Amino acid sequence: MLSFASRFEDFTDNLVFNIVGSLVPLAFASVVLWRYDPLLVAGLIGLIAITGAGIAPLIRRRQKLVDQREEAIVRVSGHVTDSLTNAIGLLLAISLGASQHGIEAIVVAFTYYSNATRIMFEFNQIYRQMESSLTEAAQFTELLLKRPTVVDPIAPEPLRPKASDVRFERVTFAHAGGLPLFTSLDLAVPTGTKLGLVGRSGGGKSTLTRLLLRMMDVDDDRILIGGQDISKLRQSDLRSLIAYVPQDPAMFHRTLRDNIAFARPHATDAEIYQAAQAAHVTEFADALPDGFDTMVGERGVKLSGGQRQRVALARAVLRDAPILLLDEATSALDSESEILIQQALWRLMEDRTALVVAHRLSTVAHMDQLIVLDHGQIAEKGTHQELLRLDGIYARLWQHQSGGFLDDGTTPVMLAQTRRLSA
Repeated sequence: MLSFASRFEDFTDNLVFNIVGSLVPLAFASVVLWRYDPLLVAGLIGLIAITGAGIAPLIRRRQKLVDQREEAIVRVSGHVTDSLTNAIGLLLAISLGASQHGIEAIVVAFTYYSNATRIMFEFNQIYRQMESSLTEAAQFTELLLKRPTVVDPIAPEPLRPKASDVRFERVTFAHAGGLPLFTSLDLAVPTGTKLGLVGRSGGGKSTLTRLLLRMMDVDDDRILIGGQDISKLRQSDLRSLIAYVPQDPAMFHRTLRDNIAFARPHATDAEIYQAAQAAHVTEFADALPDGFDTMVGERGVKLSGGQRQRVALARAVLRDAPILLLDEATSALDSESEILIQQALWRLMEDRTALVVAHRLSTVAHMDQLIVLDHGQIAEKGTHQELLRLDGIYARLWQHQSGGFLDDGTTPVMLAQTRRLSA
């Protein structure tokens, strides 16, 4: 986007100041030369036409040979300028002037003809700059012209009031050009259930959240919220049901207050402050130079990663949606901050359907149910204690993160040792 804006400015500057500015002296030179002899103007126009005809096919070829374009245009334009305009053009101007009008005509013709040919050479430089601007801007222009793959249905269904149960029905999905990640995936999340999604990286946890938000469409079958196929809803209606906290939340170069209010632009200052308190934003906001009126910088560069995540959580509190979607929402927090934020999250999850993606298993250990995703398949399902007793993928991940110790109040021994002793 920045490149597009910059190149648009370059293109406009060249068009207004260089091309239009050069056409005026060209026109003036033509008028002066015409007063002495129309053949001088005819010769100038003829040379421009010959130059254009000679360069045109080379320009078309050069567009296909981007890597060689600079070298080619310099070589071609220099050859044309030296061979045609400087030699032939000046000889023509001098011979016509000397034969018909004397020495004063030679001086005038030589001066204006030189200026005209210099401008023709400068046009070559201008063209190269404009072509570079257009080439770089073309990438963003193509992006603007590209049709989105996720669109609203022609006749969308009306949204049913506040339904919040989620169901993935035999969902099949593959990233573009890749093998299927999900194949006939079934997953039901009843209203009010707190579901933790865990597993190794690449297992499909974050992809599930994007599919639920309809940032991508499934390849086969459907996803339901409140019994409604999300592909038959308006995207705005679908996302009004969901408060989403990503791992790397987007921040805008606005005030801290504006960044929180992004979740609900018409919220009052009191509501924004309450949401900030619930997400422990006030603990650092009060120390900022202008408090909630402090500009956070582009992408929130004036805030730490943990502070940005607290702002994102404040947005979720303010949004007050029936479904809460957390994708590594506490990954940038230290252990002390995470304890505070988890307390806020539990209050936020009350009476809501929650899907929580986490690599840090302590974040989801007390969820109603845990799903272990492995290569796009549900490898294990159950509560924290049930999955520990299963001694599978989840148990091994827990051992790795907790140093091999249990947290259920028993003697802290390694799980594998416990099972061997029991046997």
